Amino acid sequence: MINTFIVEGKLKEISEIRETDKGIKFSRVTLDVERNFRNSEGFYDEDTIEVELWRGIAEICYENSKEGDMLSIQGRIQSSKLKTNEGKPFLAYKFVAEKVSFLS
Repeated sequence: MINTFIVEGKLKEISEIRETDKGIKFSRVTLDVERNFRNSEGFYDEDTIEVELWRGIAEICYENSKEGDMLSIQGRIQSSKLKTNEGKPFLAYKFVAEKVSFLS
């Protein structure tokens, strides 16, 4: 089975580094990622994608990147079973980085 994603895009935002109760550092980045096809008007639309960064990856990205930088992120999609306010179950998905490359 394969659970891998790769996105390349422009860094829109990086959150402050936070820590879990157990002291594990994490952060989130938001990327603007251009779609690989043109819309009906001939322009490329962008998707905004949020990715979680953990431990050393979070620290390195926070210290070495700024808004507008181009990043390539490889990682996995993680699902969580949650419930609505009415108690109905649903799956929530998040992107978790495993490797980040800084592009020029």
